[in-house]
Amino acid sequence: MASTRRDIRNRLRSLLNDFPYDSAPLAADITAVDFELSFGSDDIAKFKDGYDVEIEEEVCRVTNVDVANGKIQAMRGHLDSEPESHSEGETVRCLNLFSDFELNRHISKAIRSTWPRLWYEKRVVHSETIQSEKIEYELGNANMMRLEVEDSPGSGTYVLLRNAECYRFVDDQSAEHSVVVLRWPLPVGCHLRYLYAAAIPDLTIDAAELKYETINPGVSEFIELQAAANAAYELMARRMRFHEYSVAVAERVADVDAIIRARFAYQNGADVRMADIKRPLPPIWPTRWRR
Repeated sequence: MASTRRDIRNRLRSLLNDFPYDSAPLAADITAVDFELSFGSDDIAKFKDGYDVEIEEEVCRVTNVDVANGKIQAMRGHLDSEPESHSEGETVRCLNLFSDFELNRHISKAIRSTWPRLWYEKRVVHSETIQSEKIEYELGNANMMRLEVEDSPGSGTYVLLRNAECYRFVDDQSAEHSVVVLRWPLPVGCHLRYLYAAAIPDLTIDAAELKYETINPGVSEFIELQAAANAAYELMARRMRFHEYSVAVAERVADVDAIIRARFAYQNGADVRMADIKRPLPPIWPTRWRR
């Protein structure tokens, strides 16, 4: 079963166990426009100015803590999240170092770093059928690896096409495409199918699955380790330039060297995993002139 973004984020939090977080239930309902959040007397001490807190899908920045009255003031809809209403008892996660929002960003960055070292094969059927008077067909992807053609019109059975040359070209809008040039005519009515190298797609929602994991389970481990390295590197940069997060880091991980050691440990683990699973680049077709 493929990992979802939620699965990867949970395992990422386990990796980042040197940087813990607290949680507390809301003591009263809040609307999307309220800027005060109420907590019990035992929970209010968990919050400090400058912390980020997360309630369901919303991130808030703590701007003031009123310990005597058990309230915090917060900037709603932080980090481009949407302010929403929340019910009493809803868990508020005190993500003073890494919010879910930030971890999702690090996961996306780690996925993008897999290309072109990691790729998966994707097949697409060209919507246009072969025509007797036409020997040139434009395809939508530039990372071409293989061309196939139906053995008879409408059969749905494809065979390797050797009767063609394929070129990559750039159009006037700087978009890359491929064009197939047939050396001699093919049966009219057949479809072309092409195999191309595709990047591992980003996970845009928590339920989205890492499809590539079904081909190589090590990919999710690489993404987790790379995302953890990215998170620790960013944390180190924040700490060293006295960012607003420094108060949180000073209380949780005061030693910058500890953050640096953690970052290199995660990165080394990611490099080892990548060395195990990386594959050579596919035979991309040659580049054509700009049309």
